[in-house]
Amino acid sequence: MAESSSDGHDESLVELKTPFIEDVAGYMEGKNVEAVIQEFNERYRKLKLVEQQLHQRRVRLMTKLPEIQKALDIVCLLMSKADSDEPTTLDFELAEGVFAKTTVESAQTVNLWLGAQVMVEYELPEAKELLSLNLSNCKTNLTNVNEDMDFIKDNITTTEVGIARMYNYDVERKREMKLKGPINVELTSKSPHIRMWFLNHKVASGRTQQKPWADLQTLVAGCRLPRSDYGKIKISTYTN
Repeated sequence: MAESSSDGHDESLVELKTPFIEDVAGYMEGKNVEAVIQEFNERYRKLKLVEQQLHQRRVRLMTKLPEIQKALDIVCLLMSKADSDEPTTLDFELAEGVFAKTTVESAQTVNLWLGAQVMVEYELPEAKELLSLNLSNCKTNLTNVNEDMDFIKDNITTTEVGIARMYNYDVERKREMKLKGPINVELTSKSPHIRMWFLNHKVASGRTQQKPWADLQTLVAGCRLPRSDYGKIKISTYTN
């Protein structure tokens, strides 16, 4: 049985909870925007998959619920007629849309399908108890599924809003960086993080290079330099 958190949802669902980002710029500080957007897109894909699974489970439960209720009603009817000398007329379904009438006198047992091609004979009180329990469990499961679907839908909406705001932030950020033009970058430290970054992007160690502002910001965020290394890159605006 899946563990439940304090809010009643399975732990697997709670892990998919998407935080609402109020300050996008603050949330993106020191992060690679493309990587964060990709992470949220992956979370969105998982949420949609879980939503589909919950929907399928909900359909199965809603199909099963009236069947259990119908079987329970028949058992209760047979119990009410058990001590009567008057025979009970019932309609048996032979195939879809095909029924046959029969009479039952003083029924004491009933056969119930348990699934997997298994049928078991129960006495009427036992059958009523079993069906009542199954009906109660089915209603409880249906309620839980509906609550989980609401939870997932809320997080899907939050994720969609978050992705849209991130895209808008990225577009505005790149526009501002483009207006600033190219800049001068000078490596002033032999930090391994910075050295590897400049090596990967073909910037000679210790030399001043011109790089587009947007590219530099993206690369710095992408390599996730420690804050202690930020001050070791000398950056000054460049104008023609």
